[in-house]
Amino acid sequence: GPVLTPLEVGILDVKVQINPLLAPSTNTADQPFLEYNVLLPVRSAHRSTDQAGRSWTGGRAAPATFPRVTELNLISKTFRWVITIKAANPTFGVTCSDVLHGIHEDMYRLAPRSTIEGLSRREYNLLMKSYRVNRSTARHAPGGEFGAPVKRGDFLHKSIMFDGIVEDEAF
Repeated sequence: GPVLTPLEVGILDVKVQINPLLAPSTNTADQPFLEYNVLLPVRSAHRSTDQAGRSWTGGRAAPATFPRVTELNLISKTFRWVITIKAANPTFGVTCSDVLHGIHEDMYRLAPRSTIEGLSRREYNLLMKSYRVNRSTARHAPGGEFGAPVKRGDFLHKSIMFDGIVEDEAF
């Protein structure tokens, strides 16, 4: 099928559906989902139906959406910005792998100074607590790889696990 640009999706008023692999867990054995700490390399992602300790392989190259799209915008209550996922191969469209790589790369981008300066004292203290944890040697933390400046991933606090994508008209 075709690969649509955001303009074409809008003009054609197409209802884009997310690949079920990228959906939140339904806790049913027949619907696989991804387990992934977005601060760690994508190679650490695990498909729920795969053997424990095995890196995710099945579905990596599958389209992230139906119909396929050249880019996908992600918005969350957890962070204050839009993550734009662009297809690594525009003729194929955004893949499930593109989505996880895009989220991971975005978490390593510098946090805008204006965003940090706009925080309340409580929010700033939470950010600094997250900052220290993310640079620690804890198993779930990127450690020194994260570098000294505040990164977007620091805003996640404890919400570091990918929990699927859903369409929400309220956003």
